Formats: sequence, C-alpha cells, structure tokens
Amino acid sequence: MQQTKKFLSLFLAVVMLFSILSVPVFAEAGAGNTESGATEKTEQEILSNCSVQLTDKGEVRTEAFQEDSTSTEVKVKLDESVESCYLNIYAYAGNTSFDPDGSFNTLLWSGRVTDGYHETCGFKESALPLKPGYKVIASLNVPVGEDNYKPVNSQAIEIVDESGEGFQDYTYPDASIDEKTLKAGEDRLHISLTGDERLFQYAQEGKISITCAVAQYPGDESFDFEGDKQISLASNIDGKEAFSGKEIKLSEPLKEGYRVRAVVYWSQNTELFLPKGNDYEEVFGRPDDSVLVTAGEEQEDVTVSIASDVTSKSDTVEVNVNGEIPEGSVLMLKSFEKSDTNYVTQEGTLVASGSAVSGKNEMKVTDSSGLLGGNKVVAFLLNSGELIAQSDPAAVTEEADFTITQEGELTEDSSQAVFKVEANDTNITNINIAKLCRADSGGEPETSNPVAVLYGQKTGRMVFELAGNALKEGDRVVLVLTYNNGESTYTSEVFSVNQTVEADSLAIQNSQISTDTTSVTVTVKGCDSFKGGYLFVTTGSPSTDNDGDSRTKLSTVTFTGENTYQCDFSSSAKLKAGNTIQAYLYKYDADTDRTSYRYSNSVTISSGSTVETEPEVAIVTDTISADRTDVWVAANFSESLEGTLTLYTYSGESFDRKTATEIYSGSISPSENSQKITFGEGHLTAGEKLIALLALSDGRTVESESKNIAPEPEKVKPEVKILNETITAGVTAVKASVTFDASADHASYKLYKFTGDSLDPVKDEVIASGNLYRSQKELSVYISGKIAEGDKLQMLLTVDGETAQSQVVTVLPSPDWGTPYVAFNVAAVKADDKTISLTVDYSDEYLTLGDDFYCDITVYQYPGTYTDDEFEDGELWENSGIAKRVAQINSNWGDVTKGNLTLEIKDGTALSAGDRLAAKLRLPHAEWEGEEADYISASVPVVAASAEIPDYKVVLYNLDEDTSRGYRLHSILENLGIPYEKITDKHLNETVGYLAGLEGYEAAETEYDGEGNDSEFMLMCNFPEALLDRFLTEMTDNGLRINHKAVVTEYNRDYPFHELIDDIEEEHDVFQALLDLDDMIQEAEKLEEEQYGDTSGWQEFVTALENANHVLASYEPTFEELRAACDELKSKYLEVTEMEEITGNVTIDIEKEDSGTYSMTAELTKEEGTPETEYEFLWSNGKTGKTISGISEKKLISTTVSVTGENLFGELTAQLQVPDAPQPKISCAADRIKANWQKAEEKENQPAATGYRAAVYKGGELVKEIETGETVTSVEFTGLESNTSYTVKICAVSPVGRSDMSVINALTSKAEETEKPETLPNNHPGKTIAKAPKVKAASTGYRTIKVSWNASPGAIRYDVYRAAKKSGSYKKIAATKDKSYTDKKLTFHKRYYYKVVAVGSGGNGTSGIVSAKTALAKTQITKLTGKKKSYRNLKWKKVAGARGYKVVYSTRKNFKKKTVKSVTTKKTSLKLKKLRKGKKYYIKVRAYRTYKGKKVYSRYSAVKAK
Repeated sequence: MQQTKKFLSLFLAVVMLFSILSVPVFAEAGAGNTESGATEKTEQEILSNCSVQLTDKGEVRTEAFQEDSTSTEVKVKLDESVESCYLNIYAYAGNTSFDPDGSFNTLLWSGRVTDGYHETCGFKESALPLKPGYKVIASLNVPVGEDNYKPVNSQAIEIVDESGEGFQDYTYPDASIDEKTLKAGEDRLHISLTGDERLFQYAQEGKISITCAVAQYPGDESFDFEGDKQISLASNIDGKEAFSGKEIKLSEPLKEGYRVRAVVYWSQNTELFLPKGNDYEEVFGRPDDSVLVTAGEEQEDVTVSIASDVTSKSDTVEVNVNGEIPEGSVLMLKSFEKSDTNYVTQEGTLVASGSAVSGKNEMKVTDSSGLLGGNKVVAFLLNSGELIAQSDPAAVTEEADFTITQEGELTEDSSQAVFKVEANDTNITNINIAKLCRADSGGEPETSNPVAVLYGQKTGRMVFELAGNALKEGDRVVLVLTYNNGESTYTSEVFSVNQTVEADSLAIQNSQISTDTTSVTVTVKGCDSFKGGYLFVTTGSPSTDNDGDSRTKLSTVTFTGENTYQCDFSSSAKLKAGNTIQAYLYKYDADTDRTSYRYSNSVTISSGSTVETEPEVAIVTDTISADRTDVWVAANFSESLEGTLTLYTYSGESFDRKTATEIYSGSISPSENSQKITFGEGHLTAGEKLIALLALSDGRTVESESKNIAPEPEKVKPEVKILNETITAGVTAVKASVTFDASADHASYKLYKFTGDSLDPVKDEVIASGNLYRSQKELSVYISGKIAEGDKLQMLLTVDGETAQSQVVTVLPSPDWGTPYVAFNVAAVKADDKTISLTVDYSDEYLTLGDDFYCDITVYQYPGTYTDDEFEDGELWENSGIAKRVAQINSNWGDVTKGNLTLEIKDGTALSAGDRLAAKLRLPHAEWEGEEADYISASVPVVAASAEIPDYKVVLYNLDEDTSRGYRLHSILENLGIPYEKITDKHLNETVGYLAGLEGYEAAETEYDGEGNDSEFMLMCNFPEALLDRFLTEMTDNGLRINHKAVVTEYNRDYPFHELIDDIEEEHDVFQALLDLDDMIQEAEKLEEEQYGDTSGWQEFVTALENANHVLASYEPTFEELRAACDELKSKYLEVTEMEEITGNVTIDIEKEDSGTYSMTAELTKEEGTPETEYEFLWSNGKTGKTISGISEKKLISTTVSVTGENLFGELTAQLQVPDAPQPKISCAADRIKANWQKAEEKENQPAATGYRAAVYKGGELVKEIETGETVTSVEFTGLESNTSYTVKICAVSPVGRSDMSVINALTSKAEETEKPETLPNNHPGKTIAKAPKVKAASTGYRTIKVSWNASPGAIRYDVYRAAKKSGSYKKIAATKDKSYTDKKLTFHKRYYYKVVAVGSGGNGTSGIVSAKTALAKTQITKLTGKKKSYRNLKWKKVAGARGYKVVYSTRKNFKKKTVKSVTTKKTSLKLKKLRKGKKYYIKVRAYRTYKGKKVYSRYSAVKAK
C-alpha cells in the first residue's frame, strides 16, 4: 500500500541514516579494568587481542555455506579491557569488499557477546534462503576509546548453490580517451567504452545504469573527480552498450597544463552481485589513462555570418555561428532599407528568429515583407537580451523569373551564342520570343536592332546563330525574353564579348577589380596537361606575383579543361587597394614527383565604394612608468590597407626617427579598440618620451602624441578585505579585495575559520587558500567544508613574506526564504494535451537579488519505469537519452513564473502514454552566490488520449459533519471545491480502488459485518499534487490534524478498506515511537563524560545509549522495542543529570481586544514539589512570553503554546478546544418541539460558549434553524407537522469553534394530543410509566464491561443498548430484569457507549449515556517475603489477558523518581535481587498487554512494603 510504503520508506530511510551516522558517543574500553596509574592500552593493542572466527564443530570453518544453511558457529575473543560488545553476522555480495556500515549488507544475526563466546547463531528467517555468490562474515564492533569503535572481522566464507558454484566476477567497465595528445582550446574529443557484455545487457534491461563523464583538472594535482579543482566537461553520457570513437562535445575548451580523463560510473545491484563503482578508484584496478593538454591556438571570438544568398523569395536563410556560444543564445534576423547604415537590434524589420547553435543555423523566414530587392539583412546573436555578435549586412536580391547562364564565352570570332535558360517559376514553360541584344553602358538593351532572335522556345538550352562580325571585342549583350503570351518581359544580366584567346593561355577577363569585387572570370585555353589539377585565384602585394605559395587564396576550383570559369571569392576574403589579383593553374604529378604552375595576368586592386578611414594612432595608456613592459595602443585605418606599428623612445622636445631608439616594430590590424603591445623589460627610461608611428601600405605614415615616461612608482603594500557585508551559515563562497605590487614574485591567501577571541593561524582551520598573480578588486573565494552561525572568518594575504590581515567577519544565521515549490495541478496528463498546468511558489525575497534573479521551470518526460526518487537522486534531467524537455518557461524571456501557470508543450514534441512527467524549478541559491538550486515536483503519469482520468475526491470515515472536527474538515473541503464522500462501517469491505472510483474495481459482494473502528480516517483519491498540498496546508492553518490518512496508490488500491485502516494505525504508532527515540538519543548524546562521567549511573547511561542506537539502527524495530529503549534511556538520562521531568498543567485564556482580535495568555499550574525555576513560553507563531496579542478568531484553535523549564526535561503543551456538546431535553407537541439545556460553562482550555445553534430536520432536509446568545439555553420550533418524525441538532459555539452536535430523534404528537414529553404520557388507566434509571459502566476485564443501574419504579424489564460512538447508532444487546449486565467478547482497549431503557406498561424511561473502555483488571500482591535480606520474594494474582507484568520498587513510599527501579516479567512471581540489607522496600505491580504495537497497562496494585 502506497501510504504504508510511504511511512515505511521514511521509517527505513531514518533507520538507515542513523545506522550510518549515529554511533554511541561513549566508549567502554578500559571501564573498570585499569588499575590506578596503569598505562592505558592503545587502540592497536586492544584490537590485536580481539578476534572472531566462523567455526564448524569447534574448528575454523573453510567449507562454503549452502543456500539452505540456517546457522553458523562463532567463536569470540575479547581484550580484557572490553567487557562486552556487539557481534553482527552479515551476508554481503562476494565480489565487493566488506564494509560493516554498508547499507546493502544483509543482517543474519546480531547480539551482545563477551570474551569466550562460542555458540551457534541461527540466521534470521527473513534473510533466508542465503544467496549464492554472497559471502558470510562475522564482525565485532569493538570500543577502543572515547567515541571510537573499530570493527574486527572474521574470515569470509562463500555461499554456493547446489552445484557448488559461486559467482564469476565481472570485467568492470572502462572509459578512455582515444586521442593521445590534446590541444588547449579544443572543444571536442573521442572516447571508448569497454567492459563485460553481461553488464551492458543489464543496463539495456534497466537493471543497472552505466554513464560516462569527462573532466579536466590541474596537471600537478592528483585526480579526484569530485574535487573542487575538477572541471566537468561532459556528463551523463549513456553507457548501455560498448562503443569506440564516440565524439564528445565539451562544455568548455581544454586548458593548457591540465589533464583530461574519461570515467565511467555504474550503479549497484545486489541481486547481480554488482557493487556501485567507477573506473578511477584503485579497488577496480584501472590505471590513470588521463591525457595532458598542451598549448593550442587561441580561441577565436564568436562571429556571425550570413552564409546563403538572400532573395525576395527566400523561405530560409542560412546563418553560420563560429565559436563557443552561451547556452540559451538566440539568433535574430532583421531587414533594413538600402539607405540605412545603423544596424542595431532596436531598428529594422524582424524576418526570422530562433535558438542558436554553433555552426550552421537554418532560419525559417516568418515575415518576408522586409525581403525587398535592394534591402539588407543582418543577423544578431543575443543572450539574455545582450548582443554577443552580429553579421555584416547582406544584400537582398530580387529573385528573377529566370536564371540564365552562358555556356562557353563570347568573342568577336564566335559563330554561336549558347545560353542555358531555367525558369524559377514552374508555371513558365514557353518563351514566345528570345532576343540577343547589345546593351548600353547602363545595361539597357537595344531591342530594335537585335543581334539574333529565336521564336517559340522552351526553357533549357538556347543556341543563337551569329552572322560574321556580328560581335566585336568589348561589346555587352543581354537576353530579352518575352513570355506569358507576350504579357511579360525579362532582361538578363550583361554578358561581355571578350578578346580571342590564343591556345594554352590563362587570362583574367576582368579589366578592373576593386576592394568591393567578390568574383572574377578566368578563361583558360588549352592547358590540357593541367587537367585534374586546380585553378587558384590569389591576392597579394605586387612583389609576390607569380609566387602562388606566398599569396592569399581567394578561390579554388578543380580544373576540368578549357573553359571560362566563374571564381567566387570566399566570404572571409578581404581585398586591399594596391595589391593584385592573379590566377594560376597547379598540378602535382606523383609519378615524377613534379609540380607544375601556369600564371595568368595580374590585375591591380583599386579602392571600392568602402568609405576611406582616416588613419590615426594613439598611445592610450594614461601613466607610463619606467618599469612597464607593455602599453595599449589604438590604431585605426582602412581595412584595405596594411599597417606597421613602431614604438620609439627619445629625449628632448621633438621626435627625430634617426636619433630615436626603436623598442618595438610589428604589423597591426585596424581596430576601434585598443591593442596591447608588449616590448619587454628595460626599454623605458624615466624622463624620456614614448611615441608610436603607424606606416601604411599606401606609403602614408601617422604619428601619435608622445607620452612622458615617469619614474618607477613605490611598491604597493599588500591589503586584503572581505567584501561581503554579511556572511550567513552554509555559504560556499565569499568575495574579497586583494591588492599588492605587480612586481611581486609570489602572493597567496588563506581564509581561516575560528571561534575564539582572535585568530591563531597555527591551530585554526584553513577553509580556503590559493595563489595570486595580480591584484583583484573582487576575488571569489570558495569555501571547503561548512561554516556555522557564530563562526568567525578572517583572511590573510602573504606577499613575498609580508602578511596583511582582513577584518574579522562573524557568521550570521542562514536566511529563511522558505522552500520554493512546484507541483502539477492535474493528477495525470493525456497524450494529446497541448498544455500543462502547474503551481509554482517562491518567496518574494528572491526578487531582491536584482539582476542576479532568474527563474526557470522545465517539464521533462521520462520512462515510467523510473521512480520519483531515481529521477531526482540520479538527476536524470541531465541525461538527454532518458529525459526529454517538453515544456519550458523562463523569467529572462519575460515569462510569468509564479502562481498558477500554463505551459505550452513544445512544437514537435509527442507525449507518450506510459511515460511520466516531472517539473524542475531552478532558482539562484539563496545563500551561495553564483550557485543555483533545483526543486523537483512529484511526477504525474502520461495516459492515453482516450483514457478516463478519475476525478479527485476525499473519502471520510468517522468524520461526520455533526462532529466539530468533521464540520471543520467539511468546511475546508467545500472552500477548496474538493468533492467528498462519507462511508460507514458497512463499506469497510470495499477495496480502496473501488472507493476511489478507479476503473476495473467492483463493489464488494458482501457488506462488512465485523466490529467497526473508532479511528478517524481520511482517504485522498486521485489528487493533483498542488491541490493535495493546498488541502493539507489548510488543515494545518485550521489546527486540524487527522492522524490516520492515506493517498491512493498502485500499492494500496487492492486492499480492503478495513485492512488499510489497521495498517496505517500500526505504522503511525511505530513511526511516532521512532521519532521519540531519535529525539531522546540526540538529547542524550549532548552529555559529555568530562562533566557527568563521575556520576554513579554513568556506565548504565552509556549502556542504555548504546542499546538505543542499536535499536534505532536495527532492521524494522517493533514499537515495543523502540518504546522500551526510549523509556530506559530517558530514565538513565534523568538519573545522570539529576533533572526532573517537567510536570504540571498549562491553560490558555483568551480576551477579545478592541480591534476584534484576541489576546492569548498561558498559565502553568505546577504540581506540588516541583522545583522553582525559570519557564519559557513559546507559541506556534514564533512569539514568546506568557501573553500574545493580535490573534484572529480563525487562528485561535491552531495557535499552540509549549512550555519548557530551566533544568527540567521535556515540555508541556496546550491548545484551545471547542466547547462540549449540549445535552438537551426534548418535549413535543402536535406542531412544535421544545429543547432546553444547561449553559456550557468555561472549562480548562475551553472558552465559554458565546451562543448556541439549533436546527430541526425532516428526512434529512433542514426545516428551521435558530441561533441564540450565550444566556439563552432553550429553543422552540413551531409550525411543525403533527405525528411526524424529526431530528433535532444542537451545538454550542465559542470563538474557538463549534462543538459536536447533539442529535436527538423526536416525534410530534397527534393533533388531538396535548404537549407531552418524549416518553409517552399515561393515557392508559392502570398502566405505569417507568422512570429513567441512573446508569454506571466500568471495565471488569480486558474484553468485558459491566453496566449497572438502580431499580426504576414501574419498570417491567430493562433494555440495554450499545454504540461505538456517543452520537452513533445504538443497538439493543440485552433485555433483562436484573439491575446489571456484563457485555462480553469486546475489543481490548476500546471505548463503548451504553444507555438503558426502563420499559414500563404505560411508557418507557431512557437513561443518560455512559461509557467505559475495556482494560486489564488490577492485580493483587499475594506474597512478599525477605525482610532485612538483600532480596525479596514476590507473588501476585494472574490477570486475564495480560501478556506480562511490570514490578516497581523503591525505598521511598512516595516512589520518588531517583529511588525507583523496575523489572518486567511474564511470570506471576519474581525474586528481587541486590537490594540493600536492612532497608524497607515499597513494591507495586501492574499488568500490561500489547495493543497495536504499544503496551497498555492496568492500574497498579495496592502497595506492599517489607
């Protein structure tokens, strides 16, 4: 059952946690065995004298265990200083190393042993049969000093199956990097994964997980994948199968001097004998296969370029992004008019946008209105609204109806002109007229005198026959096409008529080339020997003509033979005025190892349309001292030019290059930003001047203004300051300012944590340290370990042996911004849903983070085979192979991220039935700057589109609205709009699934006829998580707690409802006992031996604490074990500390204030003999003091107070309660009913009623309702029907709330009758009305209750009625003439309600309601002997139903706690030993019986003394 499992999971989690973390604080080593002055034994000496062996018939065991083995012999030897210790026998996976604290060990036997122990230990039935492949081992937990325990283990013996086979070990997975060398700046590498095929098969079956990761770490550090110096490069790489050469994209570039290692992790599966592991721990035997990162090329800046032609009809535009870009970056494509020159994101027309990736981005055009011929488009790369890079503008061309290309070339000798004509519109197939015309200088055709004409052509190849001398060199021609039945005309681009080229020639046809040119036409004649080689077009200075290897390549095409080649320049090509363009043919002959070249003519590049930039140069460093080794220089000039920068120093007023000293010379590129120029040490002299000279490739030179060289400055003294105004507990980093001289050889810092008055660098803890290479105004210092409230922090800066100290900062408490929250508003999502509804909440304090605030909410889909814990603990959202992102919103995108939210499912994302959805809320960490925190919702299933999602509702049992608690619960449900159903005892046979309305569950065949349950119970069905949380929060705010409740799960839906109630009741008791024991242990572990070790009960306390920890850490301890351990530890704790448990009674009084709110005042009434001390009053709203004010009426019932006392153990609590229900008397007439009752007086923690509410119902329908003041204690309902049954309900109302309803059934009299009481009047002469008897009820045994009454005048018999609830349905159980009745075969420890009707001949008299709870009878001491002896013999009477007895004895008659001891036994006699001779002992006994895991005691017997 889900709720059962939920409790058990929490229970086991707590148990496991304490089995790992909680060990006894106090050691036993040497206790009582060391003589005064003797040397205390060392840890090693103690351990060397302890041993444990698994034996067989007294000999050391070597034979393997069989899977059906049920016990083993164990032999123990302990050092003389160890009185006793715990022995545990475990089974553990045989291919793992044994760890006594391992959470996956199977405990076979456990107990305390002493020296010489040699017994057969039977294995726990729950651990049988044994698992082949496991090993059996015995482990002693030996105390070796204060707060120090060490294991001593036996030999390990394998468990085998019937064939004698154990387990064949695995070849564990191994991940390695394929590259032998890695370069700095690289962002990709390749890895391989090998291992046992069985493991990969298990991973594919979902039995284990195998994942790989890559990290880099400083080369001089040892590898620690979880160390703070490791940098994660890739994680959650799927390892379900072996692979090699897998390319991995790294999250950041490689760093020079670092080492890179690939590792593989695998999860544990004890069923498969597989330990959790990885391939870098020594235990798995894998060598260090990391790879050193050597120097590499510097990372280029991020650049953006438009890679495709943009036309007026483009559907997509290709944009290239080079370089690493931040996650979440977006591309935006905008169009600008031809005249625009200011290309910014705020202007222009948006054409396309989308997420950006490094490399190629296909951007889909969403608005083509801006794609007009002549316009320009620019691509912008942004992240969080900040511009990272933008492309150069690209022109938009008007896409023509035709694409026309020339075949061959046109010369004055050409006899044909051949063109290929392709229609860009598929509807165009016929061309009416095609004319080849000369064109003027503006490209306009001379259509009146065409060179040649074709008619009725199809698209494709067109051949124009040319007459002799029709064309001349230098002519320009165009094609003019008439189509669409003469309605449309298209004019092609201009084609040139070239000169006739001789054979074996290579010529650039362009006569003019400018810096704007993007292609050239090259004509090749002959040159067949170069076929299969390449045609290159290059640029360079004129001095490099005919030297292709020293020039920059602009274009490369494969040479296929004689032809005219259109050579487009690369997009990154930049032409410079004054340089030349030259083409050449290249071919390498491998047979002869010979390279051939043939060069074309060269064409000089002229300045294009680019605006000339006026050259300028400036030294921008403000202060230049003689010790500088570099300066910053700004140089700007036209990109078409090359520049050389030279730095000179000189003396005097004017600069003369001949006499000046050159200290630097090098090429420089134009830039609007300054550039760092390094010239080295020893070049500057104080008093001289520094000047920069810029020489350009066009012959011009420009000088900067000179700068004076100042003397070397004085060295900066080291200073350090912690910048954080406040530092709170738990932070992981602080900010500091560190200043020191730039010439320092070595600088380092250390951050210390201390608690004393001042720092002691020798003793106090260093929590951060590092080397420094320069001063930093804001240094991030990352803390190792934890800092707590009250710690003090101070930072020391050491520079070349000189130390500076920061101020001392005291750590403050952690800020409490609450826990952020994300939950689904639905119980399931259908596969065809397009949106997902969530509730998100977080503190408004997050908004105070300003620009550092962000909120991201992402919904993931993952296979339903994973649990919520596996999804969260394994951070599966990081594994894209498992979890897919299906919806996302982010505050940085302008999304609303708080409240009830609707997230749209991403386009193209399909939800799959059977999968689950989980939401992740990511926020900045409230304390740790730069860190973030994730909060994960409970998951919901994805169901088929046709599936019916059950409605949510609440099923209520024993929570009728007639009760005060039920009424409050009903009000909460109605306010939240939550449907609910009420069930009774007859429905207890129904399954949980049927009550929840789940498909496939039918009603039970028979109604439940057993004994009902008096527990309140609430079943929450099919709730969305967000609604469930709101519901439970409302209950808390209303001071309403239903102890027994459950949600419907796949585990409990098949259970009958009565079984679910029983299970939850039992688990509730066990879990509460678990928490009580845990609290008691934590309190006990605060005691220090230094303070309490000399007290007489110290050793007994230590033993009780050790036993309590052992019980808490044991597997599924029972309620009885937990409660006994807690009681014993508390008793010893009080004895050692000499504290008394706080006693008394706390009451709360209220008074209404003028504002309408209330003040609440708590008072403590102490028991007689309570010591005087200071008491503290703490209210549930966080306020302290006896009186608090400003409490709203709604909050009265939920506001509680706790009272603690100095040197008193425990606390007392109080909470206001509603008034008791009135007990009205009813009288009826024909048309009316009258009710009257006693005023509800104020009681302890029950404010007096301020009014009453009475209502009359007929057949369940409200007839009338009357409200009265506090002094009116009667009502009369008039206008009723005669001789009709009604139900009257009356409750008392106070500021705290409404009481339970008193419910009375009433019958109005017939019309002719006068008013009469509910009991019939004597309308029959000679007959007698019986008087109502006075009744008592008392338990007479663990399953019996005796009901007795006085004789009632006029009674001829007595009818006895019983109910399980006071306001419930009463069933007649007996009719008797006696004055008592014993009710038998009842349920132990349960309250029953009774009334007795005295039956008379003329009318009946009904008693009031009485109740009693079944309980064990009190025993009686029958024998006590042994006066003045050191023992007492004791006997007592057996009590029916008892499971044991507790004997309590003391030397004080009042049983003062310090003198009280007790013994528990299952017998009815006992010998009390080790008593003090001559002392009088007072003794009493009580019986007990276990009920639902808890001991229930009888009253004590009378005290006997001897």
